[in-house]
Amino acid sequence: MSCTKLYLVLVGVLAEFHDSAFRFFGREIPRPRRYNIAKSLDMESDELWKALDYNFWANLPWTHEGEELFAEVKKLLPLENIFILTSPTWAEGCMSGKADWVKKHLGKEVASRLMLTSAKHGVAGPHKVLVDDLDTNTTGFSREGGKTVLIPRQWNTRKHETI
Repeated sequence: MSCTKLYLVLVGVLAEFHDSAFRFFGREIPRPRRYNIAKSLDMESDELWKALDYNFWANLPWTHEGEELFAEVKKLLPLENIFILTSPTWAEGCMSGKADWVKKHLGKEVASRLMLTSAKHGVAGPHKVLVDDLDTNTTGFSREGGKTVLIPRQWNTRKHETI
């Protein structure tokens, strides 16, 4: 697979969100994990996103494979060809917390290519690869001519696979 640009999704691929959200609200982590966290917490979606502040986003842990994944990617591509994608929540502190997470864990050079979008397909094209944990994002990216890697998670079609 020829690749000139690689797009890594921050939350769910590099930074662990699911279990962290349950811990933030002092709740037991459900097994199996479910993608709709607001529903699992018996909250409205807006209520969930508004509660997650700067400290939550800035201090997310790595996913279990995130740090190794990023280290391997850096061996394959120059840093200027690696981009980080993340969706906005518009809650106060979300974007600054995410930006600081990227600076802290991936470095300022990569942080300068942090892209805010929920429309991951908008950056798709030939020789571009998206690494994501959501089927809908990888499907849309592929439809626009890009290549994809779907990281196995309990909420996607690769849920029975392990990395």
